[in-house]
Amino acid sequence: MAGVSTEAIDYLFSSTTANSQANLDALAGNTLGQGIDFYQQKSYGRAINAFRRAAVLSPFSDNAAKAYDYIGKAYLRLGKTADAIKAYQEAIRIYPTRDEFQLALGDIYLKEEQPEEALKAFESAVRLSPNSAESRYSLGQSYLNTGRLDAAREQFARVVRLTPASAAGYYGLGQTARLAGDLQEAVLQLGKAIRVNRNFEKAYVELGYTYADMGDFQNAAEQAAILSSKGSSQAIAVNGYIMNAAEPQFLFVNSPDGFNTRLGRATKVSTLNSNLAAANKINGNEDIQTAGYTASAKDGVLTLSKATDIEAADVTVSNAETMTEAFVQPDSELSSLQAQYNEMLVQMTAVANDSGYKGKNLLNADNVIVQFEGNTLTVGGFDASATAGMGISAATWTSGGSIDAGLTELDAAMSNLRQKSSTLSGNLSIITVRNEFSTNMINTLTEGSDKLTLADANEEGANMLMLQTRQTLSTTALSLSAQAAQSVLRLFG
Repeated sequence: MAGVSTEAIDYLFSSTTANSQANLDALAGNTLGQGIDFYQQKSYGRAINAFRRAAVLSPFSDNAAKAYDYIGKAYLRLGKTADAIKAYQEAIRIYPTRDEFQLALGDIYLKEEQPEEALKAFESAVRLSPNSAESRYSLGQSYLNTGRLDAAREQFARVVRLTPASAAGYYGLGQTARLAGDLQEAVLQLGKAIRVNRNFEKAYVELGYTYADMGDFQNAAEQAAILSSKGSSQAIAVNGYIMNAAEPQFLFVNSPDGFNTRLGRATKVSTLNSNLAAANKINGNEDIQTAGYTASAKDGVLTLSKATDIEAADVTVSNAETMTEAFVQPDSELSSLQAQYNEMLVQMTAVANDSGYKGKNLLNADNVIVQFEGNTLTVGGFDASATAGMGISAATWTSGGSIDAGLTELDAAMSNLRQKSSTLSGNLSIITVRNEFSTNMINTLTEGSDKLTLADANEEGANMLMLQTRQTLSTTALSLSAQAAQSVLRLFG
């Protein structure tokens, strides 16, 4: 009777194992896709369970690596930073040669203000992938956070060599130069970053800060204007930095008696208000003390100066180091400002009128009824138009209208908006809480039904492997029986 060779048996079992692993890999891919769907639906708890099943079904594969990355991201979405760190540490133990887990772990440590731990993670990422520009950029930023400027400069220079078409390396060099006090070099490198990427907002911000540090407030303001034109909120930060860096300036002069705004340019300060008439008595280069501040005149230019705020005869010059020859606005400029103010009111009304959704506009006094299970919530709107709703009148400054009255109306409108905003925020909180409760309830019920109806992937995978092995053994046994019968027939042949 002919026997079955060892090679045939090895081939039989290797084929069975290969087919089974291929099936498990396919099952892991499907489970990973299911987890990604849950993640996109913001059902992070169910997503984590699916990702863990995918990692178990096909360990050491790319699908499992992706699953661990998503597990960490899902924990971060849930606000469970410690669990996210554990997930990435587990991934590093399983995949010690992949740098993406070190980068993710370093980013978490940076956000948690653990700079030394972040530095270790980024250094490990660079050791694993020395030609990765992303790893070296992250390491450079980590060196900046720990004050190691030379090391940071070296990493950013490597980034430039690795990816010269990227703005990140130049931006990092600009940051480093500014911290080192080399402001001209910072301007040079940040300019290169902007030329490579015109939409790199961080580079404009850093360049604005650098110009302000240099005292070049005009160029600093230009960076803020560029950010504003791009609709970036970072323009506010740059303008705030400029104000803090600039020397104290004359901001405004206020008098309860008002000023004669019909006068043209180069009008003497003393003629704006009778209370400043004493300042007009100065001749030549002689300095005199007038009502508690120093007044001097030279070449027809009047200067009032005092180290602190000036208060004299019902006239207040606020936050002034030096005030040089007050120039009042001519009528043409005042008309331009008035037109801009009135256009702002028109746009404010237009924004309120265009804020509707599905036929309802809370900023046009509409009400929205939110239906809950068992009860309803009525969200009341209000009229947010400039004049009819907020009570802001159009400016009439060129014809004698009071600017102070306009300021009073704006203050009242802001107070009204804050009150209405608080009411809407309260209603939004109620809706959000009800929505979260309903979502959590749905997720809990769905997860419970899944446990009752869905098969366990690990158990079913093992059953599939067992059945495939049993089928293969049965086929082999039949083949052996047929061969034995043929051998017996040949004996009587």
